[in-house]
Amino acid sequence: MAGPTQEQVFLVYGVALLTVQQTEKVLKLILANIIPRGSSRASRRLFSDERAVFQRTLGQCLTELRTRVHVEPGFDGTLREFLEMRNTFAHSAEAIAGWDMQTEEGRKIAHEFAATLANTASRVAKVLLALGLLSDNDLRRQLGGQPFFESLEKDVSPFARATFSPRKR
Repeated sequence: MAGPTQEQVFLVYGVALLTVQQTEKVLKLILANIIPRGSSRASRRLFSDERAVFQRTLGQCLTELRTRVHVEPGFDGTLREFLEMRNTFAHSAEAIAGWDMQTEEGRKIAHEFAATLANTASRVAKVLLALGLLSDNDLRRQLGGQPFFESLEKDVSPFARATFSPRKR
């Protein structure tokens, strides 16, 4: 079986890009509107309003998430992997070992990387959305009855409940 064409790789890269962007937006919306803000001066300055949150980098937002809630180490590893893969994807795809759009093997590697990133981003987004539903009763009432969110609450919320816990102040 032949490896992916350049067009197929670019298609998967597009899916990965959109999935990463949506995941970043979910994280930033949760930080801006749902999870209580920390009490540190740096946190108040960097995340004082929704506009400020959307100007922060993904790394800064993940750090802020960790100051607001405790993240179970296994999922924290997934968040770190997501950040590393996203940054490689956005800033230095050519640094991926074996990545080469001119060879079949290189395209296979690029395709696998983008597919893995898209899957990781999707998993992170679902867990963050479940965290949002667990943290905000109004949001849960607003979205209740919609099949995607009912499925999310049934299938992902138990994992999110076990993954995040309030920070002791």
